[in-house]
Amino acid sequence: MGNRIQSKKSCFAIGKCKGVQWDSLDGQPVELVILIAVPKSKASTEHLFIISRLAEELMDDRFTNKLKKCLEQSGDI
Repeated sequence: MGNRIQSKKSCFAIGKCKGVQWDSLDGQPVELVILIAVPKSKASTEHLFIISRLAEELMDDRFTNKLKKCLEQSGDI
């Protein structure tokens, strides 16, 4: 399948984009993009934990507003 880069530690990155059209449930354009990387040995559990925690935080408007503000000021986190 070609060359792959493997993560030695679990991590995630969040970036801001300008209204990318996506087939989202709410019909709104995408404003945040999230990358999750986990070691292959933890792939069956760790990514689910990260997704769960991010989902909880992203449902909080205060959190997402602060996140967007940080991204606007710094370009990334």
